Amino acid sequence: MATFKKREEIRNGKTYQRWRVRFTDVLGNKKEFSASTKPKAKKKMDEWNEQLNQFKGLANNKAYTVSEWTYTHLLVNKYNKVSAGTFEGYMTIYNNNIKHSKIGKMQLKDVSPIDVQNFLNEYDNLAYSTIKKYYLVLLQAFDSAVNNRLIATNPVKGAIIPNKDKDPKEIEILSRDQQRAYIKALEGELHGNLYLTALFTGMRIGEILALTWKDIDFTKRTIAINQSVRRVRTYASDGTPSDSKTLTTPPKRKSYRTIPLPTFLYDRLEPLKPNDLNKYVFGTTTGNVQSARNVRKYHDRICTNAGLPNFGLHTLRHTYVTRLIEAGESPKTIQDLVGHKDIQTTLNIYGHVLEETKKASADKLDALFNDLT
Repeated sequence: MATFKKREEIRNGKTYQRWRVRFTDVLGNKKEFSASTKPKAKKKMDEWNEQLNQFKGLANNKAYTVSEWTYTHLLVNKYNKVSAGTFEGYMTIYNNNIKHSKIGKMQLKDVSPIDVQNFLNEYDNLAYSTIKKYYLVLLQAFDSAVNNRLIATNPVKGAIIPNKDKDPKEIEILSRDQQRAYIKALEGELHGNLYLTALFTGMRIGEILALTWKDIDFTKRTIAINQSVRRVRTYASDGTPSDSKTLTTPPKRKSYRTIPLPTFLYDRLEPLKPNDLNKYVFGTTTGNVQSARNVRKYHDRICTNAGLPNFGLHTLRHTYVTRLIEAGESPKTIQDLVGHKDIQTTLNIYGHVLEETKKASADKLDALFNDLT
């Protein structure tokens, strides 16, 4: 039997309704989900029970292959428990790297530490951070197998992830001249304000697409970020995916934030403010959420018109942060503005930019010393 309860949450000074459903799943375990509406909460419950039913037969089978168990583990232990984007990342690794691999075809009980090491070594041409993701998916799957008494020990523990000391790939950043050319190419563009918002607020594209007029306080000149548009992929029992577009709340507390609205963006957006504040700021002409695919397509056209190579949309966010660093902004303030979960994330991503800024500061001191002596 399921019980539903409505409650209110306050984020960034705004009140939001949430529905929570508590129930006992088909395996007899107590479970709960929350969603913005009662039907959505019920859908999560139904999907959970459906996935469990699909694997009840497998649950009694001790002769799992690594592929079978990894898939079972992901669907039972990760689906609807992590963000849609995180789960999609897990499934991409499973489908592309584990499902049909040599280790994937092995029985769980037959896998040794050397088999795991050989699997990881096959990807020594990739970045350490990428291989680490493969390692973690396997590590958690085998931990789950140990917890379910399918195997006695976890052979993944102790494996060495290749390329730990390899220099990380530098992020892509626009130079000031490139940024100037990009901005000039936005003149007359139907969605120009969208890209200017990305370039001068550091918001993620999903956050921008989910932005409604009620999220912009034109009196205080602030933007409240409290949701994001994500492509959600669900999976049938045979692994067949189906995609849908949905609004999601940020998975990390730091992603909820209020940021300043630059004056030039205020001047561009305020005259466009409609009576219905629930409308999307950058929605389609029919009032729907803009497609991320179309946003990328328009962006590619802008790059071509600007005489620039096609770069990823996330480069706009990286460029925003870089300009802040160059202006002397502190890493802590940058962390708060862009919604990183901790300051170490900011330092890891933009460490090389910070180092270059330090060198530039030293050069200025040298010039000052030479001028004074």
